Amino acid sequence: MRGTRARMTAEWAVWGKKPEDRDYTVQSCSGGVLTPETVTAIMDRFSAGTPNTLPEVTISWFGRDDLAHVGLAVQEWSDRQDRVGRRIAVTRYFCVPYARLAEHPVSYEALFHAFEGLTPPADGPLVVDLPIIDPEELAARVTYEAMGTAALLFTRRPVCVEGAENLPLLERLRFLDTVAALLPYGLRGSLSAATWASSTAAHRIRLSFSKYAPSGANLVVWGRAPLVSDAGEHDADTYARLLAEHGHGHGYGGHLVAHLAGATGRLTFRPSDFPETAGVFDRFGTDLRPPDTSAPDLLVACADAMDRGDAADLERNLAALAFVTTARERSGEERAALLAVIKERRMLAEEQPVPGLGEEVFRVLLTVSCGRTLGPEHLEVIEDAAGGLHDSLIEAMLGRPAAEAAVTLTLAHRLGDGRLAEEVRRMTTADLVEAAAEPPARLWLVEAVCAELETRSQDRDLAQMLHRHGYLAGPLATVYAGRGDMQMRRLSSLLRAAHGPVLDDAGFDRILGEWPVLPPAALFGAVMRMYGTGSRERLIDVTLTDFLKLAGFDEPTLAELLALLRDAKPAGRIRRRAVFRQDG
Repeated sequence: MRGTRARMTAEWAVWGKKPEDRDYTVQSCSGGVLTPETVTAIMDRFSAGTPNTLPEVTISWFGRDDLAHVGLAVQEWSDRQDRVGRRIAVTRYFCVPYARLAEHPVSYEALFHAFEGLTPPADGPLVVDLPIIDPEELAARVTYEAMGTAALLFTRRPVCVEGAENLPLLERLRFLDTVAALLPYGLRGSLSAATWASSTAAHRIRLSFSKYAPSGANLVVWGRAPLVSDAGEHDADTYARLLAEHGHGHGYGGHLVAHLAGATGRLTFRPSDFPETAGVFDRFGTDLRPPDTSAPDLLVACADAMDRGDAADLERNLAALAFVTTARERSGEERAALLAVIKERRMLAEEQPVPGLGEEVFRVLLTVSCGRTLGPEHLEVIEDAAGGLHDSLIEAMLGRPAAEAAVTLTLAHRLGDGRLAEEVRRMTTADLVEAAAEPPARLWLVEAVCAELETRSQDRDLAQMLHRHGYLAGPLATVYAGRGDMQMRRLSSLLRAAHGPVLDDAGFDRILGEWPVLPPAALFGAVMRMYGTGSRERLIDVTLTDFLKLAGFDEPTLAELLALLRDAKPAGRIRRRAVFRQDG
């Protein structure tokens, strides 16, 4: 493909506004498939917001089947201001038919250079001469960071790259091109990307650079290989494995890029299309696959680099280890063997021999030894391997997804009350209640959780979660054993947060009704104090009545017991069995 070119017809549109206008609209367009209505829909769907620094580039698509197009928007500042003195941004949008790109695959960078600085004609389409993709050039840019990013696209959640604010526009565009080169070309009819996007803009862009990743997006930190397994999506794990198997850095990458560029049949990111997407690798064959680079070998290479203080070699091997580890779930036996190397080589020690890479070392090694999530069973294992949990390692552990909220709180507690309070504030009410209810009850955890829950009176989940876990009366009875007054004080505060300052009949019945055993005495006391006068009658009519009903008595026995409870004369008396005391 090197050196070949293709001539293509491109349609165009200009999006902006006049100084007197309030809103941005289509200023002009080539006609054809790019009607003002189509352009407006594209801009609404793929608008990335307006950054402080321009130009920026957004890649998009529209249309189906024979009308499918790939578009590229270049957003720049104009020399005009609107009626309130704000600078007006102008977006020049260009698109080419996907059918032509399928015949002659072209990179996004090539499209950008073809349209950069180009003034659209007065009307009608324009013709551009474009270089065909150079597989070797693109393969030379492939990193584990790009491979992981490509795999994360199959989570079907946005992927956002942070930490690249100072990277030039062209470098960011080339990264997007490299990621796209690791996908079958047919996905370009469904891929949207941006060299910058606002974290607050309501866009539908799959891959973007941003200062902050929006909620729910997959985060990629610039310069780090993302841990694909953290996303918890089978298709993403599978795609990472396929890329790992077909390799990187073994001198044949251009063949894979060329093969993917030739896979031009239209695909989407929908789960139903994933088998066909993965099948592209099957058609690539196995004859060009590299020898397996094992996680143990890479781990030893990392340890050797740490011993030498070789930052460049450590960074390179860490990226490879992160990708190889995340591309396949490892057995407990394999993880134990890796953990033995980590412990023997003291790779989790507090004093890291390569300054500036300690955080990345801990991040990758924790995944190697623990897998996708950090569970309670890992805490002791990691402490043993590290020779003790130090603050830097604990912070790295707090950065890992935790299997249970109690794990996060246990780690935060090791860093002091301030860090614990910070983590408690971040957690959902459901996670907090479940953490406090998890045995064994611990005083510091129960107190921290209760103190936070008492401030969440506006949280609609609070009453439901407390009810599900017995209002935490059990854990409170454990941590304040023999101190009913303390138990009742805490329970009263929790009940006020969940139900308000006064309990009505419904609240009384919900809290104390339908217990298979009698509720704890402190909960009785807290409810009676909040309900006030009439508590005795309510206890008899609801709590004790429900308690007896749930015991499984037959109808006559239940009727007699309920009558006795209410001091009414029963229809028949239970014959009391005499109890004799035997002495001697």
